[in-house]
Amino acid sequence: MTASSQYIKEIYKDLNFWGTWLPGTPLKVGTVGIFKNSVFIPQSDLNSFGIKYDQKEDPSPEDITYQSKKGVVMEFKAKGATSTAFENLSRLDAGVGISFKGQNAVVFSARDCFHHMVADFESLKRNLLEIHARHTWPDDYSVITHLISASSLTVLLSGSTDSRVEIRAQTDIGNNLVDLADVTGNLSLAFTRGMNIQIVAAHGLTPLFKAIRIKKKFWTNTVEIQLLENSLSEPEFEELTLENVGK
Repeated sequence: MTASSQYIKEIYKDLNFWGTWLPGTPLKVGTVGIFKNSVFIPQSDLNSFGIKYDQKEDPSPEDITYQSKKGVVMEFKAKGATSTAFENLSRLDAGVGISFKGQNAVVFSARDCFHHMVADFESLKRNLLEIHARHTWPDDYSVITHLISASSLTVLLSGSTDSRVEIRAQTDIGNNLVDLADVTGNLSLAFTRGMNIQIVAAHGLTPLFKAIRIKKKFWTNTVEIQLLENSLSEPEFEELTLENVGK
């Protein structure tokens, strides 16, 4: 399985959101694109199709974390502490060392996340179906309707069974997964080996989203809007309800 497929599969299974690939790719509500091997590839936006829409935002931020169930070992270090486990952190440094015992193992830590969503979902559905009826909407296009932005994001994805990352902090940080995106610690990479992805405390990224697509019902020769559900290759469809469209 490719690194992108493994990452997206794990993120979706645990968080019920698509993972942006690469995680630093900028996205927005209303971005239109295609899926290839489960990776969303932006092509256009709703405005280009003449579809106007408003957004709403959940005013309450939340922290979102995930790590692979196996193959990830973390050790935190306080300033002044000594440990032979760290190769590039001095006694005066605070930080964390993360060893990966499996290929494509994931560590995901996002702080102060906000949900951005299409405000009038029923209006968007009507507009999409009207455009599709005029044959101006490609059948393989999807549109992002729900996006999560992170004030600070750390994403690590191992490239081998011997991958390792050491993160230096200017001040002592906590010893929980969410603390890997702690901006007050002024985190930076001190050492890396064999990694596929290494994003540390990056600001303003959009790592998670939900999307919809028009599905043809061949047995009735009609179409409907459905929420996309992750699979290993091409996306599958999930029944659309108010519960799984919103937060």
